[in-house]
Amino acid sequence: MAKLTFTPLLPALAALMPAAAFGHAFALARFVTDGASLVRLDALRACATIATKPAYGPRWVEAEVLPLLVGRIGERDYHKRAVLLEGLAVVAPHASHDALSKELLPAAL
Repeated sequence: MAKLTFTPLLPALAALMPAAAFGHAFALARFVTDGASLVRLDALRACATIATKPAYGPRWVEAEVLPLLVGRIGERDYHKRAVLLEGLAVVAPHASHDALSKELLPAAL
């Protein structure tokens, strides 16, 4: 329950921190791979909001978020694999066309 309460705060915290410090302070993988689907969805929505911040943007999405999504392909639990498709819908608008066509889309298909 604590993660569910905390995920909406991630964009506000990201606005206060440089991208590198944010990545070290908050391991997004804990949220994106959580056992509760609501936590996973909230984490993806938070990532999409963070991507709109000037210090983050597409470069941050491609370095921090896309690897987490593509890594879900090997999950045994189909609920956790579904994060890839959910992430495609939520985070894709904030990544470059090149990264989507080479990394995320092949993994989703």
